Amino acid sequence: PVYLNIAESVSGMAASKRLRQEQLKQAEAWAEEQVRDVPFAQDALTVRVQESDAATGIIATQRGSDVDLIVMGSSGAGGAGRLLLGSVADSVLRGATCPVLVVR
Repeated sequence: PVYLNIAESVSGMAASKRLRQEQLKQAEAWAEEQVRDVPFAQDALTVRVQESDAATGIIATQRGSDVDLIVMGSSGAGGAGRLLLGSVADSVLRGATCPVLVVR
């Protein structure tokens, strides 16, 4: 987002749009590379990259598809850190309509 804001202010909307599209393509290529070697059938995996805040995006994706389980990590900040920073894992646990496995 920082790069997008800079591009938007310096070069205008067209440059910002191109940069956003390039960043999304790069993110998708990176994610696909990460799952290439996992021990699952490749047709059982779906790579999806989208722009959103994390919790909202995860919940919206889950509700709009046939996701059976959400597996996500947690930093274990908890306590005061959770109050100040919020917790993506906590939001997903409360908002998802399928089981959520949180791994520390």
